[in-house]
Amino acid sequence: MARLRLLSVDRAERALWSWSQSLPRPLLDLSGLERFDAFGLCLLALLGWKAKEEGGLARFLLPEKREVAEELARTGLFRLLSGAFWADRPLPEAQGKGRVLLVRVEREGGVR
Repeated sequence: MARLRLLSVDRAERALWSWSQSLPRPLLDLSGLERFDAFGLCLLALLGWKAKEEGGLARFLLPEKREVAEELARTGLFRLLSGAFWADRPLPEAQGKGRVLLVRVEREGGVR
């Protein structure tokens, strides 16, 4: 599969079949990544959780561009997948808030 430059829901959906074939240890090549959106990011999180559920872990080739890798780290993706992923190098420091943030709701309160 070609390296992704843009991770959008459409691009991630096209890659999902090949990624899912390698479960429980999918290799997610994000090394060429230049931009991503929240929907593509959610598919990565879901694939990571599926890999963990099957006793494996998601394997990430992190973006070569430092600013993209830092932005990806700020999303909370790797915090959500804590202990259930491998990366080809140490994660960059996630300083500040990113434009996209993934959170996991453990328990919902009443909606008013």
